[in-house]
Amino acid sequence: MMIASNEVHIWFFSEESGSAGPPPASESLLRRAVSLYTGRPPGSVTLSVNPSGRPVIRPDGNRPDFPDANLSHSGLLTVVAVSASGVGVDVERLRSVPRLKDVLEFCFSAGERAWVLEPPAKEERELRFFRLWTLKEAAVKQRGADMMVQGGDMVFTPEEAASEGPFRGTFTTGNDLYFERLFFWQGYAGALCYEGPRKQVILKGPLPAESTETGNA
Repeated sequence: MMIASNEVHIWFFSEESGSAGPPPASESLLRRAVSLYTGRPPGSVTLSVNPSGRPVIRPDGNRPDFPDANLSHSGLLTVVAVSASGVGVDVERLRSVPRLKDVLEFCFSAGERAWVLEPPAKEERELRFFRLWTLKEAAVKQRGADMMVQGGDMVFTPEEAASEGPFRGTFTTGNDLYFERLFFWQGYAGALCYEGPRKQVILKGPLPAESTETGNA
């Protein structure tokens, strides 16, 4: 399978699909997604972990045709984003957030906190929280950074946080980063961050749970 330089492909696996047996490990799904583009068995896709804990694909022989890929898991959903250049993805199951005000002190600016807490309804405040959190997490993962260290440096305007469409991050300096919402799954908030210029985001479909992983683990 080929991926153009102006595309981001989205794959997913839902445990609600009724597949027999236990769900596959997230790393197994990441290997399987990458193997679709390399023509090699999933087990030959070697992963390592960077200092921030992000799985990193290690191309065999530094092959330039190995794409970048990033994975996110929440609830019963696992999502893999694949791109020819750096990409980060985050999905979060919409749920209650105890002590939301305390959580917002973690890595949200004063303006971001005000935007999240503006609605009178608790459910709307929590929805805004997850919309903003997924943007930050996707950016952190695209950069291979750590939310504890750099999450507070990635500040979004109210217009960006509320955006339903793609936008270029105004906080970025030296990095041309674009953001897009992922609205494919009911009950989840999702966001994508990738290197510019603007790309076409394509939902490719579900990843099969079954795979024969041979080669290097």
